[in-house]
Amino acid sequence: MRVLMVAPVFPRQAVDTAGATLWRLCEGLVERGHSVKVVAPGGPGEPTAATLGRVEVRRVVAAPPLAIAKTIRGMARAVGEECAAGGVNIVHAHGWTPAGIAAAFARRHGRPLALTLHGADVRLARRMAGGLLLLAGVARRATVVSVVTSDLLDDAARATRKARESIPVTSMPTLGGEPPAPPVGISHGVVYVGRLIARKGVRYLLDALALLKKQGLPLDLTVVGDGPERAALKAQALAFGIPTVFTGFVPPDQVPDYLAGKRVFVLPSIEEGRGLVLVEALRQGVPVVATLSGGIPDLLTEDGAGVLVPPADATALASAIRRVVNDDDYLTGAVNAGRVLLARLSPAAAAAAFEQLYADARGRRTGAQRASQRSSGSHR
Repeated sequence: MRVLMVAPVFPRQAVDTAGATLWRLCEGLVERGHSVKVVAPGGPGEPTAATLGRVEVRRVVAAPPLAIAKTIRGMARAVGEECAAGGVNIVHAHGWTPAGIAAAFARRHGRPLALTLHGADVRLARRMAGGLLLLAGVARRATVVSVVTSDLLDDAARATRKARESIPVTSMPTLGGEPPAPPVGISHGVVYVGRLIARKGVRYLLDALALLKKQGLPLDLTVVGDGPERAALKAQALAFGIPTVFTGFVPPDQVPDYLAGKRVFVLPSIEEGRGLVLVEALRQGVPVVATLSGGIPDLLTEDGAGVLVPPADATALASAIRRVVNDDDYLTGAVNAGRVLLARLSPAAAAAAFEQLYADARGRRTGAQRASQRSSGSHR
């Protein structure tokens, strides 16, 4: 099968993190015998044709003014040209804009369109005036729609006017690597990894650690990441007397070094996307305390690997952290959950799930064409 991916971002190099999960999906599809080409935006002076690994990439470069509109128009033209050239069996758009809009414009070429909604673009639609209506317009032109996390099902169901149970959750792949070894040299430290922005809820983690300190369980904290909330969080940690190390920005390939040996990883998000750093924590054998937000519940599914709590609830966070720190069984549970997640979110597993989505789309397209032919024949 020849798959034409349409994406808002795609890596330039293997070390790039933006769009990396999509590249892993593409490589997984190639490994399973498919041909994949990606249409994505490019930067000024960037070559319009390139290859990353075994994946062809066609870049669409648009300059101001009206760069977004030009990008959508250019991507739609590129999709149309690729379809007109022949050989494309399915068009797969990631996100409703710009990829979904561009791909929807290209539907006139008669190829089935799969649309996968991600958390970031759904949040964008919620914030934009008329954004949800635009999302719905794109979704209803798609042959099939999937979501990357189950928390997006309600938005997808409203956009497509379909039952949420009929919309598949198609997880994107994450980092590979060897299954985690049993942890050694465990500390009693707490670690957070992520951007220091309000919606990540780090202030509630500090509130929770202050409660635990008052209750006779002092814990140190390592905060890995940077952002506009850093100064306020440092002041809060100092005021509470919580020993805290703020590392600043850390390259993704160094994050495992900061997770290894920690007693608990806490992800206190008020609003989360996929929460993939949780996978890396479990891969390192670190138990997790996290909130019921975004894609987190889809990842923390194995018993004994961690505890989920409501967002913005420092008391619940403190109780969960105490529970995990005082029970060594969570260490074993985290190792087992890491192994399960590595298998479930491998490129091969993700590619197999999307193959089923493509088969559904092609089946629906064929059925619709036959129904149209029967209808036109009955009116002759």
